[in-house]
Amino acid sequence: MDIVESAPANEEVQPAVLEEIPKMPVAPPQITEPVSPPPPEIVPQIVEEPPKKAQNRLSLGLMLAGTHKWVQSEAVDPSEDISIPTITIGDSYHQMLLGFGARGNLSIAMGRRRRFEVMLAPGFEYAPKTYLIEAAGKSYKLSETYLFAGLDLGLVYKITRRWAIAGGSGASAIGHKMKCGPEDEDADETLLDGWFIAPEGFAEIEYGQGPIKTVLGARYRHWESDNTRFFIADDGTIVPVGGSLNRNTYEVYFGVILSR
Repeated sequence: MDIVESAPANEEVQPAVLEEIPKMPVAPPQITEPVSPPPPEIVPQIVEEPPKKAQNRLSLGLMLAGTHKWVQSEAVDPSEDISIPTITIGDSYHQMLLGFGARGNLSIAMGRRRRFEVMLAPGFEYAPKTYLIEAAGKSYKLSETYLFAGLDLGLVYKITRRWAIAGGSGASAIGHKMKCGPEDEDADETLLDGWFIAPEGFAEIEYGQGPIKTVLGARYRHWESDNTRFFIADDGTIVPVGGSLNRNTYEVYFGVILSR
């Protein structure tokens, strides 16, 4: 028989000493935001714009030019024989006229590249001429003035940015005045003073870029006018001779075009 020893009565039983367990830090509560779904992916869409309509360009210009004309005249009826002395201005002769002119340019450039321009060109030219002639033992002064006022319709083609060619046609009203009188006197007798219509055509080359361009051109006109043949009697009387003449005018001009 086993004998169990018991603790003395006066001794109190001490509880077992437990090691103190460290307290774990308490984490603050985490606030979680609601998760929103990602935005939908935006796919860029390429929208093709319709091609822009080519804009026409309107421009205004003014050309100032010097002119040199050759006027060739022939009798309408070459078989006509006038057996009276005449001055060398009459049934077949040539004149050279120096003058000046001005022309307005109203042009519209067409198309996307604007290589072509339609041009409306009103203009005028003035060309005077004075001759000294000997007749009936005296010196006489013969003066002529030509005034050309016309309207042309043309087409301009731009070869490059600086070079262009142009051509067109139209008509001119030609005023021709002819006077003759003694050289040392003011009194002149009017032999011809009239207006005539002449169809015409022109071609030219333009050079330049911007508001200033230079131009070199040529022009042709044809018209029928009154005869300018006359003779001077021994007493100094100036006698005009009737009839009519075919006239052809060949002209070259050089000038400057100012435009905007």
